[in-house]
Amino acid sequence: MLSGVYGSGYQKSKHEKVGDIITGRQERALAALIAAPTIEAAATAAAVGYTTLRRWLKDDLEFRRAYEGRLTELVADAAKQAKLALAPALATLQEIAADKEGPAAVRVQAARSLLDAALKLTEISDIVTRLEALEELEGERAARRY
Repeated sequence: MLSGVYGSGYQKSKHEKVGDIITGRQERALAALIAAPTIEAAATAAAVGYTTLRRWLKDDLEFRRAYEGRLTELVADAAKQAKLALAPALATLQEIAADKEGPAAVRVQAARSLLDAALKLTEISDIVTRLEALEELEGERAARRY
């Protein structure tokens, strides 16, 4: 893109925006923010000043959007992994609860865990169903307005 303007030897500076959104330094800082336990540790890992990183998080809209997007992806990946682990975990609890030779306290705890999970999943499913119905109703109302 810029090589046509500046010649084939053009090199991006460390401050030039990547994709016209964030700089290379900011990209390193984003990766560090996701991996590091604290902002200070992220700043150190990315070789960026702590104050600079805090300023980017506070004042740089594009940086903040990119960071929030990365966090959203991270949460979505974790949710997917949790969903994949759900069936085997429930099966394990069912086996423990049904094991007549196992200690009663362990069987009761497994049964409680199963009941808690079932109640939470039922509540969430009910909330999602109601939310979808409300969204559909709102969509119908919006369509009638136009």
